Amino acid sequence: MERETLRDRIMARVAAVLGMGDHPPPSGKPDLAPLLMPTMMERFGLDRSALAATSPDLVSMLEARCRQCAVKSLCMDALSRGVTVEGAQLFCPNASTFETLRSGETLSPGKVS
Repeated sequence: MERETLRDRIMARVAAVLGMGDHPPPSGKPDLAPLLMPTMMERFGLDRSALAATSPDLVSMLEARCRQCAVKSLCMDALSRGVTVEGAQLFCPNASTFETLRSGETLSPGKVS
């Protein structure tokens, strides 16, 4: 049941982006990073808004990395199926940073691997 709830949430976010009308991303494709990254962060026990309040430059860097990721469709599918942290580490370019943040270590954009 939780998987359906998460899938529904992701799909609702995607639908909201697709309905942007006058403001599509330059490529003509929706920018899924603002949808996928907060959900992936939740999987790691992190809160995007809280991190953005204390480390906005770090969040910008993480979002840029997510935007450049070539496996967003895999990410969306994995999140909708309830991917574990261990599973996400196999494909998410931000997973190691999320894991470091989850451990309580403070990072700056220059220290991110």
